[in-house]
Amino acid sequence: MATLYIAGKPEPGTIVKPINGTDFQLDELYKLLKVEMIEVVTLHKGMIIICDEEGLLKDEPILNIPATRLYQQHYGPEVAIFGNAIICESRELK
Repeated sequence: MATLYIAGKPEPGTIVKPINGTDFQLDELYKLLKVEMIEVVTLHKGMIIICDEEGLLKDEPILNIPATRLYQQHYGPEVAIFGNAIICESRELK
């Protein structure tokens, strides 16, 4: 099960499912996240964050608090996630 977190909006996120029922395709990720380029960040226990590769480069970057908190739990406070993000199991992305 995947959760979409919209930058600038508080939790909870929105549950999203792949169109084919098993794994997200790139074109649907671009549409869900409303981005032109995605980045996949590996977490732990098979979890990943799929986010906007260019989120910080936008004219008005918006911090994604839920995704940033999860990232910082595993890697420390040096990095933040900007823009929309999906948190899911790695098996949901092929």
